[in-house]
Amino acid sequence: MGVYAMRSFKLFIFLFIHISYTECEEKIFGFEKHEVHIVNGLPDNTNMLEFRCQSKDNDLGYHTLLVGEEYYWKFRENFFGKTLFFCHFYWQGKEKAFDVYNKDTYCLGPTPKCYWLAKADGFYFSSFNAVPISPDWIKKESW
Repeated sequence: MGVYAMRSFKLFIFLFIHISYTECEEKIFGFEKHEVHIVNGLPDNTNMLEFRCQSKDNDLGYHTLLVGEEYYWKFRENFFGKTLFFCHFYWQGKEKAFDVYNKDTYCLGPTPKCYWLAKADGFYFSSFNAVPISPDWIKKESW
């Protein structure tokens, strides 16, 4: 392969990767943005929901949510499709840690969005932005 062809190839690879991960588009070359939402559905007049979420490469830090509040983030799968995010939750002396995004387990539906609803008895999952009393929520984890 000649010098010109090699430079062109390297430029193509660089541009492909750069464009694939740019923040301005929701889906480029099959690299779709995913969203994970954490919703506080705990009882009124109780402590705030505290949590920390992270992946191998990204630590999203500590957050607190009042009842009814929501926190979310967007990201793209890594090149190999093995992105995993987990969160550690704290509420009223209880704690629970689990995967909130794992392509093989969650976010398999028609939408690239995952919703997690924290309630007094555990954590509920939905692929839709459902109201807290909707049957679309499926209990996945207990405190």
